[in-house]
Formats: sequence, C-alpha cells, structure tokens
Amino acid sequence: MNKKIAFLFPGQGSQHEGMGLDFVEASAAARERYGQAEEILGRPLLDLSRPERNQELNLTLHTQPALYTLSCVIAEFLQMAGIEPAATAGHSAGEFAALTTAGAWTFETGLRVIAVRARLMHEESTAGTMAAVPGLDPGRIAELCESWTHGLVRVANYNSPKQTVITGEVEAVQAFSAMLKDHGARRVIPLNVSGAFHSPLMKKAQEKFAAFMENIEIHPPRIPWISNHTGDPVFEADEIRRHLVAQLCGPVYWTQTMDWIAAHCDAAIEAGPGKVLKGLAKACHEELPCFNAGTVEILKESIAQTLPACV
Repeated sequence: MNKKIAFLFPGQGSQHEGMGLDFVEASAAARERYGQAEEILGRPLLDLSRPERNQELNLTLHTQPALYTLSCVIAEFLQMAGIEPAATAGHSAGEFAALTTAGAWTFETGLRVIAVRARLMHEESTAGTMAAVPGLDPGRIAELCESWTHGLVRVANYNSPKQTVITGEVEAVQAFSAMLKDHGARRVIPLNVSGAFHSPLMKKAQEKFAAFMENIEIHPPRIPWISNHTGDPVFEADEIRRHLVAQLCGPVYWTQTMDWIAAHCDAAIEAGPGKVLKGLAKACHEELPCFNAGTVEILKESIAQTLPACV
C-alpha cells in the first residue's frame, strides 16, 4: 500500500546563508524559477543568499519571498522524483508555498501575494518583538496572556506541546517573560525578529492585505491544504482568503495542524531550508517520520528513503 506523504513548508526564521545556491547550480528548472522570481520582484533574489548580503536576507521584506521561492523549487524537485504530496501545510509564511503546491494558484501568483504580505509586515514591524517559551503548558501561557494588563502580549505560535511563542510590545514582552519564570518557565528565548507578528500590532498590515487579496484568484486545492488558522483543511477560495488574512493578527495553530497531518498521513517532508519543522513534528508526534530536503544532498537522501514507500 502506498504511504501518504505530507509536504511541510517552513516560515520565517528558517532562512540561512547560502540557501538555494546548490539547487540553482544543480538544476535548470531551479534556475528558471529564480529567473521568474527576479523578473516579478525586480531584484536579484538569489544574491540575498550570498554571505555579503546575509543581513538583507533576514529582513522580512526579503525573507518571505526568498523562502517561498526555494520552497517551491524543493517541492518541484520532490514531485519530479515521483513523490506527490497527500496534503500540504506551511508554518506562517510557509502557507503560501503550500497553496502553490496544492494547486490553489500559480507560482507567479503566490510570489506576488507573499511579496505584498512581506512588504506590509515590514512597514509595520517596528513596534514589537517575539519570544519562545519552551516547556511551559501552552494553555497556561494563553491564560496568563489574557489576564496580563501591562501592555500587549499574545500567543503567536502554538508550535508544539513543548513550545509556545509569544508576541507583542517590546517592554510588555520583556516584563511578561520575567513573570513567566515565576510560573515555572525555565527560560524564555527572545527571537531575532523585526516585529510583533501574529498580534494586533499587525492590524494596519492586515487591513491593507485584505484589500489586496480581494482581487487574487484562488482555486480549490487539489489536495488538502491545512490552515494555520484552525488546523483543518480548507478548500473554498473565499475561506482560504479569509484564513490568510486572519493569520496576520492571529496565532499559528501548528500543534493542531500536525495533529491532522499525523492522523491522515504516514510521513512528512520539510520542503524548505532548515530543520525547524522536523523538530516540531517530532515534538508533536514522535511516531511520525519527518524528512528534510533543504539542500540537494539532503533532498536526495530523503528521496531515497521515502520513494520506495510512495510507489
């Protein structure tokens, strides 16, 4: 019996120096995709991966389109090798490549959409910060956020039963982080981000993004696309649009997303740079095999391990 493989697409934070360079060197198809991306964006996207421009790669404005492009390239590599996804899911910015692979829009449309999202978030990203809280119960963190009255703090990501990310105003997040240690948190890790993503501080960006999305054509995905907003599949175009807009200010329910994946798929592949989602997959469902594909070499190893089970 063929096994069902989910493609998981990483979000902001998984970018790193050199990402994508080996794919472009190895594949004409990858070079074509990057050429399309650079033509659409009007800037040399791949150059951001080079060491001298690494700081620019970490800017939200550039990070999201760069991750999207490489993730789509990796997904196409997997499909050309004969591995077809039974479902797709993306962590925050990863949702857009997941929609492309699920057939909800073209590569070009998805790139234009995420480029606008990145620009709007970049423009509103000066007033806040984020921090990861490992170990402490996610429900308890959410309760503490609700009762907090010393500035804006919200849960940004329910990443796993073992990790939650908070978001909000800089001073409020710092004070809230100190308070969490009194409630059993062994550590709170400030994240190297440029804003309070997935919080009400993104409201202006959300409103502009909603207006932009009204004119974007979306098709029903040909396979399940699992929404961060609920952790369930969404097939209707208007619902997909609503979920993508809501995600800007609302939390990422990645634990629930992985619950669905584990219940309906036999394994997963992280179709993007880094190993963040593999780690979260293990933390959510240790029994679910999850493979990486962030470099050509690792992708080939993962294909060798997963392809026999898919055919």
